[in-house]
Amino acid sequence: MQRSTLPLLLFAALACGGFPRTLDAAVVLSEDQVEAVFVFNFSHFLEWPPQVFAAPGDPFVIGILGSDLFGAHLDGVVRGEQINGHPLRVQRFRSLADIERCQILLLTGT
Repeated sequence: MQRSTLPLLLFAALACGGFPRTLDAAVVLSEDQVEAVFVFNFSHFLEWPPQVFAAPGDPFVIGILGSDLFGAHLDGVVRGEQINGHPLRVQRFRSLADIERCQILLLTGT
């Protein structure tokens, strides 16, 4: 993402419910961390029909296809979090053929 989007993403993260309990808002965040929080908050605005999940405790998967711009930041943001009883999990994919189940898919440059 472009550096000019950082203020917009920070505002969006705060407007969408603030930071998850795993982050302290008093800490200075890098652009990657702010973007990870934005993706985390975005996941709360999605509603999925129950049949999307094979079992009630199946994970809510945030997939990354392409280069991983977040590093470990997104993993840290979603660690221990749930959406409607589904634990959040980040999964990285090398190709479209690798994707089995994924509720959010982030497509990046390479």
